[in-house]
Amino acid sequence: MENELRAKLLSTAERCSRITSLSEQAIGLKAIKDNTVLLRIRKGAGFTIRTYDRLMEFMETEMYRSS
Repeated sequence: MENELRAKLLSTAERCSRITSLSEQAIGLKAIKDNTVLLRIRKGAGFTIRTYDRLMEFMETEMYRSS
């Protein structure tokens, strides 16, 4: 399950970056005040469901605003 959530989170981050022109560092900083979170997750670090939810909510909102 964690691998599926990781894949969804990272693919959404890539799509959000393309749509909004925000870097992954900017997404992490604006969403949870941590500019390295997506890099650490990409390298295999664990994450909580709360972190996942906050990142996804932020990215979905930003993509909606940009469309």
